[in-house]
Amino acid sequence: MKTPTTLFILSFFAVCSLFAQTTIGPNVWLGNTFGPSTDWHHAANWSKGHVPTDMEDVVIPDLSNKGAAHYPVIKHEAEVNRIRVAPQAGLIIGPEGILHIQSSHGEVGLMTGEILNAGLILVGIGDDTTRKPFKDELLGAVKMLSY
Repeated sequence: MKTPTTLFILSFFAVCSLFAQTTIGPNVWLGNTFGPSTDWHHAANWSKGHVPTDMEDVVIPDLSNKGAAHYPVIKHEAEVNRIRVAPQAGLIIGPEGILHIQSSHGEVGLMTGEILNAGLILVGIGDDTTRKPFKDELLGAVKMLSY
C-alpha cells in the first residue's frame, strides 16, 4: 500500500517531468495538415501543443516538403521572445496582424527565410517596445516582401 508521502513524491515527479517537456526548448511550427494548417493561433500547429507566448522562442523550420500552404499566417496579435525563420521557410503577417518580438535577452532572432508583412512588427527589449528597422535588429538576410 502506498503512503501519502509516496503518492506525493510520485505526483511531484510526474508534474516536474510534464513541466520540463513543455517548457524547455523552442516552440516549433508544425503546420499540421489537419484543421487550419496556416493559423498561428491554432495550438495543434505548434510542437508544444499551445500557441507561443512572449516568454518562448519560436522556430519556423523549412517545410518545403509540405508546400508553402503550411507556413504560419498571423491574423491577430502574436507574441514571442525570439523568432527564427529558417532558410526556405516563410511567415506571413496579415493586414490586421501584429508580431511582437519581446526580446528579453536583447536578441531578436535569426531570420533567413521570407516574411510577407502587411501588418506590424514590434520589437521590444523588456518593457521598451518601439518600432525599429529590421536591418538594425535582426540577424540574417531577411527578405521583406509587400503583401
